[in-house]
Amino acid sequence: MVWYHRVSFFSINKLNDCNKVQKDPVPHDTKMNVIYKIKCNDCDATYIGQTKRKLITRVNEHRNHIRRNTSSKSVITDHRLDYNHEFDWNNVDILDCESFCHKRLISEMLYIKTQSNGLTASSLGCQCRVIAPVHLFSFSLLLERKGRKMN
Repeated sequence: MVWYHRVSFFSINKLNDCNKVQKDPVPHDTKMNVIYKIKCNDCDATYIGQTKRKLITRVNEHRNHIRRNTSSKSVITDHRLDYNHEFDWNNVDILDCESFCHKRLISEMLYIKTQSNGLTASSLGCQCRVIAPVHLFSFSLLLERKGRKMN
């Protein structure tokens, strides 16, 4: 019995390995569907909010409310007008990204619930009390898996 062997050569380097389509990273302030945190420069107060629009759009709205001295039920504006404190507008932290509105609102409430010295409207505080400690524990585990820590 005779066996015929075919010898073939192949390259380890493939053309697809060389041609990677890289997307440009989205700039921090143009990200959408985010939960964000704004820190006060003069005290340890923080504000946590969420937006489906670009982050820069929402931050500019906060700044415009302060500049116009109109409270319009904004705790950031109230804090600025009451204490004459400035906020760190250039270093707004993105805590989470979530495209689904309901999940984003829950994530925002959990972040608000876990912050130590937050500027939070009382209506949001009432919604946060509904969240069971079990949810907070599983939320902290989820953050640990993502490599983040709760404040």
